[in-house]
Amino acid sequence: MLRKQGWMVVALLVLLLMFGSVGAWAQDDCGLAESDCALLAESDAVMAQLGAAAFKLDTTFALEYFLLPESYTFRAVVDGVYSIPPEENIASDDVLKLLRNLNSSVVVMMEVPAIDGVPLLPAGFDDMLTLDLSLVDGIGYANFDKLAQVDSTFPSGWYGVDLLEFYSTLLALVGDQGTPAITGEVDALTRAITETSTYSRIDDQQRGGQTLAVYELSGSMADVLADSRARDALEDYVLTTLESSFEGLYTYAELLQASEIYTTLAERITYRLTRIVGEDDAYLHRFEFSLLFQPDSQTLLDLNNVVDPLGLAALIFDIRLDVALDLSSFNEVPLVEAPANAELIPLEDLLPGITDEGGF
Repeated sequence: MLRKQGWMVVALLVLLLMFGSVGAWAQDDCGLAESDCALLAESDAVMAQLGAAAFKLDTTFALEYFLLPESYTFRAVVDGVYSIPPEENIASDDVLKLLRNLNSSVVVMMEVPAIDGVPLLPAGFDDMLTLDLSLVDGIGYANFDKLAQVDSTFPSGWYGVDLLEFYSTLLALVGDQGTPAITGEVDALTRAITETSTYSRIDDQQRGGQTLAVYELSGSMADVLADSRARDALEDYVLTTLESSFEGLYTYAELLQASEIYTTLAERITYRLTRIVGEDDAYLHRFEFSLLFQPDSQTLLDLNNVVDPLGLAALIFDIRLDVALDLSSFNEVPLVEAPANAELIPLEDLLPGITDEGGF
């Protein structure tokens, strides 16, 4: 299987594609009819002010690897509700701000099949793991009842952790190192996606007495990276990411060469995004994102002759990622409350040895 670090570049590309592609729609000229661009712009404004909703996030990750007898598929479904003050932004990169303002109650269901007969989940779960989670006023709660039923070492009932205190303490301990600046990279990639992607409005849907407009954007990273600005931006970002993870282990020249080949691998990515928007309420009722990554074998083999810190050269694999987000009950969900009789776990039990000065 891929090393843990091996997902870094793939995850990076997924995030850049998702946000870059969404940004491509946030243009005065979105590549569609004027009325459609207006509806998409109105939807962006309406969703930015949305204070609460029910949601279902369904994610499927499939891996075909030459050492596996069949494709490996991991599925996670998050079903729940959330609320946040309308003046706040759920897409904020300020984690403390989100923890302080976002309240949510969800059920998480994960399908994790065995690989070559070896189960990846604890005994008793077969291929399915279900968890009840809540976030209220910065405190994260988990219900261990289902875990306790199959493993007596787990306690039963609800337990909570003050995530605001936990995250603030971690920042004090390790410092807020942040992430590499991506503004330039996102801007360059968004421009390239805007110019190379195919935009279309496909067949409408009917739901709840309302017409839902269905918009689709599709393209390939080969076309995006044909733009030299986008290619340079992605190479720079991958290089910065590699430097932050492997500084001191490899020279700058070695990591530069690796970033160039990783960027070449990215050309084998194709993507599709779908937005389903209500013509009357302008709410986003469904968002879909699909990505297919089929690396070129020769490019992977080329990594044998250069530094390959992510270990991709040893693998021949195909990756498919499908994400679907359904939204409903806009501004009509019940208030999320903390679970009754939940036991809070003191921070010192999670990070033993913490001193008042913020050290171990």
